[in-house]
Amino acid sequence: LFERKKILQFFVLSLMVLFMTLNIFQSYQYAQLAMPHDGKNFEFYKANFFKLKPDPETWKLLDFQRRHVENEEFINQEDYEQRTIGYFNFENINSAPLIESQLDSTIYLSPGNSYRLDKDMQYSPAFKIPFNALTKREHAWVRVTLNYYPMYDLQEAPASLVIHMSYKGRNFVYRGYDLEKRPYKVGEWNTITVEYITPYPFSFTEEQLYVYVWNRSDKPFYIDDMHIEAFERKW
Repeated sequence: LFERKKILQFFVLSLMVLFMTLNIFQSYQYAQLAMPHDGKNFEFYKANFFKLKPDPETWKLLDFQRRHVENEEFINQEDYEQRTIGYFNFENINSAPLIESQLDSTIYLSPGNSYRLDKDMQYSPAFKIPFNALTKREHAWVRVTLNYYPMYDLQEAPASLVIHMSYKGRNFVYRGYDLEKRPYKVGEWNTITVEYITPYPFSFTEEQLYVYVWNRSDKPFYIDDMHIEAFERKW
């Protein structure tokens, strides 16, 4: 460069200083959460180009945003295609192998079995799906609806609906939705519906999504009709 003409040196060095300054400034924006790492589009980028504290209204311009909290808010379902990816009725439609000794025909929501979790089996059958079978895009929403029947007060016999991703044997973005922290009735069927946004994938091919129920006590706990849906962005 320094063997070139002065005018070219000035032009190129000016561009380098400009882009380094922009790089440093936008790195600072990222550190201050003014420029999130995902969900951006041109409208959001333009509206917050020089801002360290964006107007809250501009957050509505994001395509989506991972907030990394238990209760993610799925607000633009109309932009997604919906499909069922897993179902357990513990009779004739089941998305994973069952242990038949845990089937129970005395308590059920849909005739004629539920699945009993107790001291001998604390985990339900796990639904799992590779990330690239879940979506071809870099994220998807997952909605899980579970029906459960607690025989005992969940404060004494807690249970959780669990969703997480797994990559090379390691779990990440683990969500344990503790049922004792939500309204419920003992000795009756209750329903919980949760929504989970997948984290940004490492490889798109080696990650797997897991969904299952964990009985965190040794007391009997029943589940039935678990429905798992995926929502994939239309564009």
